[in-house]
Amino acid sequence: MKTQVRSDFEAPTTISDLSIDTTGNQVVVQWTQPEDVSRYHLLYSDKPITDTYSLDVKECNWWAANVLVPDIASTPGEKQSFVLPVNTEDTLYVRIVSLTIH
Repeated sequence: MKTQVRSDFEAPTTISDLSIDTTGNQVVVQWTQPEDVSRYHLLYSDKPITDTYSLDVKECNWWAANVLVPDIASTPGEKQSFVLPVNTEDTLYVRIVSLTIH
């Protein structure tokens, strides 16, 4: 495991324009890349994703959700788009975790 000293403890800028479009059974997640983000983790589940540990079977703990790490644009302010590898017409819960890596 690689150990890296963190010099920045400030959270990255919040994504303000997250949108989800469903066409047929395809789920497309779109957002604009903030200036200080260098990586994303895209979480999705068929249950609401919780921040805190939960034993409720109707919820999904954030660390137990499906995770994708999409490539990001090279330019801040550029629109990002990602198609989730799901085939569902049911409710889908999506969360993006933004990370900065220095």
